[in-house]
Amino acid sequence: MTDRPTTEQVCQLLDALYLQGSDEASKYLEQIQKSVFGWEIADVLLKLNRNEHSSHFAACTMKYKIKEHFDEIPVESHNALKESLISNALNMTNSAKSVTMQLGLALADLAIVSPNWTNIVDDFINKFSTDLSCVPFLLTLLTLLPEELMFNDSLQVKQPRWDDCKRLLTDDITKIFHLLSICLEKFPDDESILIKIFECIASWLTLGDLPIEELSKSPLLMLPFQAVSQATTSEEMFEAATECISSQAYSVDYTPEFQAFSQ
Repeated sequence: MTDRPTTEQVCQLLDALYLQGSDEASKYLEQIQKSVFGWEIADVLLKLNRNEHSSHFAACTMKYKIKEHFDEIPVESHNALKESLISNALNMTNSAKSVTMQLGLALADLAIVSPNWTNIVDDFINKFSTDLSCVPFLLTLLTLLPEELMFNDSLQVKQPRWDDCKRLLTDDITKIFHLLSICLEKFPDDESILIKIFECIASWLTLGDLPIEELSKSPLLMLPFQAVSQATTSEEMFEAATECISSQAYSVDYTPEFQAFSQ
């Protein structure tokens, strides 16, 4: 693709795909994603937030470009990309789940592959915790971060950067538990938030190398056990709590110090 399609043309293609099921539109949109123009087009569509279809395509395109073509962005532009994606996410935290999930994945992946991004957790908390309406997205984002680092083998991240990210996240796990405690205080009767808290705990415990002394002081680790013991617990809550308990069991096996705490 040598010429950048206009935003109007892209929107027309998206309408043709989602409203008419056009195979031709699908193929052309795939070419756009693979082209160097995909970055700008995705950014423009996210800012427009025209509808769920266009925003979903834009978020998926951004995630794809970060995973497959991050080397197209010069190092001096990494910070601008970060700030733009965070800004777009802040304006779309209440969008459809299909959109926010892809945005969360794009941001998590960008944090992992960006070689000079060192304050990942602080940046996310500072940006997405000032407005309570952003908290669900923040919890989703923080859940995705360790999962993408530990289990997404398709990310093109060099070993030194992977090691740096692992260290950075492990060093910040007490910040995560502190944030989750605050969320529990702010949303004491919100089941959806508690489910996200369980999911977040489960994700971060997979990092291993845990600061057991600090974590053992947190009552958060007992909450999933309480949830599974209650007859009124919903199925979704039960599944999240069970997964959280499983992650604690994994941590016991992975981290010798955790064995003493668990006993």
